[in-house]
Order: sequence, then C-alpha cells, then structure tokens
Amino acid sequence: MPKALFEDSMEYDGPGLYQVDTEVVAALASVDDERLTGYADDELLDDHEIDRQRKLRDLAREAVERKADVYCWLCV
Repeated sequence: MPKALFEDSMEYDGPGLYQVDTEVVAALASVDDERLTGYADDELLDDHEIDRQRKLRDLAREAVERKADVYCWLCV
C-alpha cells in the first residue's frame, strides 16, 4: 500500500494524496513512442486516451529530469 501523505482513514478507504514510487516514475519516463503506440494498439485506445498516456509519460520524464516527486490524488 502506498504511503499516504493525507488521508481520512487508516484503512485507506477515503481520499488521499500518494507519492508515486521513484521506480514507477522512472519506468514511465523510459517508455518510448514506439512502445506507447504498441500499447495503444493492443488496448484499442482512442486518440484522447493516447494523448493522456503521452502526457503522463512526459510528466514522468520531467520529474526525472528535475529530480522531483510525482503524486497521485486518489478519491474513491
């Protein structure tokens, strides 16, 4: 379970802000366009979804370059 920075419940059943592991960020950053296109084809992603995946990858690349953390807001 990811470490919550802010949470409403000790059982992780509410909203929270989570730091994405640096290994996950590095893996996302390493995805090249060819692999992204292959994934999009395999998963039948539409143009909007492909754009979102590309932006996520680019965010990860920027974070790696800046040595910055990436966070995920989760609300269930």
